Amino acid sequence: MKFSLIVATFGRTEEPRRLLDSLRAQTYKNFQVLIVDQNPDDRIKGVIASAGQGLDILYLSSERGLSRARNVALRFVNGDVVAFPDDDCWYPPNLLERVAAIFSANPDLGGLTARAADENGNAIKGYRRRRCELNRISLWTAATSWTIFIRKSVVEAVGEFDERLGVGSSQGLNSGEEMDYLARAMELGFRIRYFPELYVHHPPPVKDLGPAAIAKVYTYSLGYGYVLGKHKYPVWYVIYRSVRPLVGTVVQAIKLNFAKCNFHFNIFVGRISGWLCAKVWLRAPKSDPKFKH
Repeated sequence: MKFSLIVATFGRTEEPRRLLDSLRAQTYKNFQVLIVDQNPDDRIKGVIASAGQGLDILYLSSERGLSRARNVALRFVNGDVVAFPDDDCWYPPNLLERVAAIFSANPDLGGLTARAADENGNAIKGYRRRRCELNRISLWTAATSWTIFIRKSVVEAVGEFDERLGVGSSQGLNSGEEMDYLARAMELGFRIRYFPELYVHHPPPVKDLGPAAIAKVYTYSLGYGYVLGKHKYPVWYVIYRSVRPLVGTVVQAIKLNFAKCNFHFNIFVGRISGWLCAKVWLRAPKSDPKFKH
């Protein structure tokens, strides 16, 4: 069994180096690394030259956009299982060996997800503690892009990532591309399971409530809401996922913590706005080039 690891990178140097170091340390060696460079300079070529020795690396480039980068790399995948590590995550040494063992023992499994963990292996807030089958509800607390491993046969059936979604999206929907992809896979009947005993290291979210963080959480919430609308989630679930941050807004206002109040309010507004965008965009005539289906 061979893995194809797709890494889109922009604006970072030391983090991709750490990822490559962790890949060189893997106990399972049958994998390729497809690095999609979106930098305007040659920083990543230097990282590959110094930290990528001994690895099977294919260097690619693309215009900005996480989903766009992944779609470029999908054309060159030659492994049996595809994964999408972030350029700032890193793998425990035996991760690929354990994932390969699960796929070998479960030939009917189309994909699996692992837990997101900090540098010490502690779960990043919000992830489930027990194994579960992914469905329309559980995927929101049992998956994120850098913990997904999916068979190539599933990728061939699902197709490309929706380029309206993901960091760098021209529509400003800066998240949700992996949730959309998993939802599409499950809609085709593929079975995907969450294994919390497996984990991928990733820096925890920075607890910043400045203007940049507010803008970021708003655009990420747009993507979240858009996926809910695209996949026709029931209204009760959209309300549930939107009311929670609204309650946080009220609580923080009562506490006179206006920075956190603004943070939660932008999550609420972003999710509702993204959901409404999906309702409008996906009803647009398919002949309208502005709204590519």
